[in-house]
Amino acid sequence: MVFPLTLLAGILGLMVPSIAMVTDRALAGFNWGLDQLAALPGMVLFGKPSIWLLTGTLILTFVTLAAKKKAVVGH
Repeated sequence: MVFPLTLLAGILGLMVPSIAMVTDRALAGFNWGLDQLAALPGMVLFGKPSIWLLTGTLILTFVTLAAKKKAVVGH
């Protein structure tokens, strides 16, 4: 979304400079928001989860599905 907006504002900004200024301010605000988000405590990890996390999540999913099925059948 950022790249098409930048490209469009760059092209249209040649004809209407106010579009370029507004887009610049919007992108600066977006960048500020990302900086604020990055300053929050904690860390988000992307990539391959550990085998223990994967196994625990899988077991929890199966237990939850079995409990839902039992509640529906037993009801």
